[in-house]
Amino acid sequence: MTLSLAIRRTAGVVAVAMSVYHIWTTALGPPEALIFRGTHLLFALVLVFLLHPVVALTVDGRRRLFWVDALLIGASIAMIGYIFLTYESITNRIIYIDELTRWDMAMAVTAIVLVLDATRRIIG
Repeated sequence: MTLSLAIRRTAGVVAVAMSVYHIWTTALGPPEALIFRGTHLLFALVLVFLLHPVVALTVDGRRRLFWVDALLIGASIAMIGYIFLTYESITNRIIYIDELTRWDMAMAVTAIVLVLDATRRIIG
């Protein structure tokens, strides 16, 4: 299976950015654990959804249903972005006292579904 040139270049840029991010955090010290892990997960999910498409290529070499992969990449960005935007409330939440919001629950389910789908694509 061959990927289009644009997808290969995009994946290459994301992989290089991931490498530079990890080298940078190693040199200067990592940010808070939730931010570091979220950024790492975002890079990994984007790479998986780019390099392991949901549908194989057609006879003429074009990917079908790329919109599904683009939607999953968008969901990954939204989920990690939500963690970054609500970082203070997530870290300051008192377990069993402060209830989870509907957005917290929706993003948690989104994260689980995305990670399970990425794992399924990698493992087969």
